[in-house]
Amino acid sequence: MAKWLITSLLLNKKIKIWRVQIVSNNEFRKLQEKNNIGSVNNLKPGTVVFANEKQGLFIKTIDGIISILEIQGENAKKMPIGDFLRGNKIEVGEIFQYAKSESLLCFFNILFHLFLHFFQIGKLPD
Repeated sequence: MAKWLITSLLLNKKIKIWRVQIVSNNEFRKLQEKNNIGSVNNLKPGTVVFANEKQGLFIKTIDGIISILEIQGENAKKMPIGDFLRGNKIEVGEIFQYAKSESLLCFFNILFHLFLHFFQIGKLPD
């Protein structure tokens, strides 16, 4: 689990992602089976693959899935994802877009690899 501030857009609203966690393949397979989630292999990075106030918000990356743990909606306070989802509807298939000009593909690829590095080494690269 890592704390970072990432600004994204969802349905043209600014969203700040404060805390995420990489979901292992095994964890995601269990979530897929339990919730009848289809294949995510052909989805674009940034696509919401599952959203539920009790189980969380899961987003496709280039190399896997991340779970959003803490988020801040436009003009709102930072809060746990369950609280956010109780008051904000996020649908499967919606796509988080990077708020700057860099491509979404690059954004989620960098995000995933930095988190992977952090968990394998225990610190962020210099």
